[in-house]
Amino acid sequence: MKPYLNFSLIIKLVVLLVATSEMATDIYAPSLPEISRYFNVSDAQLTISLNLFGFAFSSLFYGALSDHYGRRPLILTGISIFVIASIMCWQANTFSVLLWARLLQGLGAGSALALGLAVIRDLFSGEQCAKIISKIGMVIALSPGLAPIFGGYIGSFYGWRSVFLIIVIFSIVLWLLLYFKLPETLIEKPQGDFSFITIFQGYKRLACNHVFVAFMMIQFMTIAGLWAELANLPFLYINDMGIKAYHYGYFAAVAVGSYVLGTIANQKWVSIYGMKRMLGFGISLVFFSRIMLLVINYFVELSPVYIQLVETPGAFGLGLIFGNATTYALESAGKDSGAAAAFLGTAEMLGGGIGVYLVAVFYNATIVPIAIMTAITAFINLLIFFYGMRSKKLECITISN
Repeated sequence: MKPYLNFSLIIKLVVLLVATSEMATDIYAPSLPEISRYFNVSDAQLTISLNLFGFAFSSLFYGALSDHYGRRPLILTGISIFVIASIMCWQANTFSVLLWARLLQGLGAGSALALGLAVIRDLFSGEQCAKIISKIGMVIALSPGLAPIFGGYIGSFYGWRSVFLIIVIFSIVLWLLLYFKLPETLIEKPQGDFSFITIFQGYKRLACNHVFVAFMMIQFMTIAGLWAELANLPFLYINDMGIKAYHYGYFAAVAVGSYVLGTIANQKWVSIYGMKRMLGFGISLVFFSRIMLLVINYFVELSPVYIQLVETPGAFGLGLIFGNATTYALESAGKDSGAAAAFLGTAEMLGGGIGVYLVAVFYNATIVPIAIMTAITAFINLLIFFYGMRSKKLECITISN
């Protein structure tokens, strides 16, 4: 630990950094049906997929570059790109321009999650790291909970462009705060000249690290299922179930509230039951809630209220998964923690982009494609967890289990 750094301030800045990048998608989710009508397209969800793909691939380079040049300059560079792209989204006059702007926005936002996690890993380790990540996750969860409510009202009364204007304002304020307040947290930097070969060598080590890959895949599958819901539920609720766009955020807030409770529970229980048990319990909750959604759908005509109630235990489980799986993955990476955070961020956003795309392709105005996608990803996570936890290679992580 570095006692001369203001830990509290750094954590708050990381929260703002990640929350703002998350808000860029969540705040305009209720406006997706309006964007479809405005540009006369049927695949407005692609604005989310391309954003996530840009986020995913740029994260690989941000993390590795930050291991050599430091976290601060790469964070400022990424947010600068994010600001420019947000302005382009606000002023887009064709759907193609909006798509390219969203891709560029993702390329800039890729610095947020990857380097935010790297900053936390610079300062904390073990169960303390898991607790901090859970606390950050709890606060960040308010972004997808409150942003759709706010964005739904703004978009309904002032149009979808006004939502992107809000993102522009937030991102400029964020850049100023980071520039004046964020210190460098990477104290020991690698010796020697940087080359792209070092990037791929670090990722090669991570790809051969079975411990890291196992927990990275859990994150990949979890985010794939989560984003499949986030991007497609607005179409189901607003277009096909008839709720108002400015009411959508209230339904999203139910899931976010349950997620926040999960992160609180993880902070309190992880020291008692250990990270392994908490992670397994979280994965199980997500799986069984999604299976219940599929089963109940064939006996009851589901409404948004029923859907959110059935998904509530799964949202609670997500609060147990993220902090623990992320910490396991970062702890297993050793000196490659920056690259690991980037690799993790890439896997998560790539999973999200694939999840959004697959459900959009098979969407049939019912909950079934969404529920099937989330159930499959949760089942794969169960297999990874129960098989992986029996592997002796996973026992090498020196964390209290």
